[in-house]
Amino acid sequence: MNKDSLSLNLKRKFGTKNLFAHLIILSLFLILPAKSFSFKKVEPSAELVQAAKEFNARYNNKWKINWNPKTGLLSSIDYHRTLSISGSPDRVVKTFIEENQTLMPLKVSEMGKPAISEREGFKLVEYQQVYEGIPVHWGRIKCDVTDKGELTEIVLNYYPNITLDPVPAITQETALELVKADLGVEESPDSEPTVELVIFPDYDGDYYLTWKVRISCRDPLGDWFYFVDAKTSEIIHKYNNIRY
Repeated sequence: MNKDSLSLNLKRKFGTKNLFAHLIILSLFLILPAKSFSFKKVEPSAELVQAAKEFNARYNNKWKINWNPKTGLLSSIDYHRTLSISGSPDRVVKTFIEENQTLMPLKVSEMGKPAISEREGFKLVEYQQVYEGIPVHWGRIKCDVTDKGELTEIVLNYYPNITLDPVPAITQETALELVKADLGVEESPDSEPTVELVIFPDYDGDYYLTWKVRISCRDPLGDWFYFVDAKTSEIIHKYNNIRY
């Protein structure tokens, strides 16, 4: 159903005076990306599948192994535990990844600073993936580590082989003005916008250096997230975080 037919149906149902309901439902059409990223399931490579089989065989095939359908990479291993690894929880995780690079081709140098917390008797160790010190959007690693230095769960969403120039060609102020222009916001928004330099991965395996802009406003109503190409000024992706 297109906007015009939806508008006609709403008018018949609510009447022309009930403009608020009319506009709220129409605003659903604003939750659209600026650039279309098609999602096609990616199967893990034969090399990764073989590495997973060899890894699991060392533990009598007791691990449950899952793959990320968007990247074809390992997404999690759980329901078992590794052999004990000495060192801090951070060192345990990094040693495990370094010893299993064929299965997890993730550079330890791109794992960022760990955030460690307690969870049901385990240490939860979390990382934000970074490239040249810049956060990779959606790139995260989470692991459960026992007091004995055993890993019982590894959850990954990471993006390998990033190679791009980390220096932006436009300023964050320019990116913010582009976002305001796209939204049609002339006055100051309802809250202070935030702007952060991030690496944005798409489903085709391409990476973009972008300014991630978050801006809230009443007209158009939304908690808006924008990703502006820091090289070309193109709006790569946008979405409204408010769910109606």
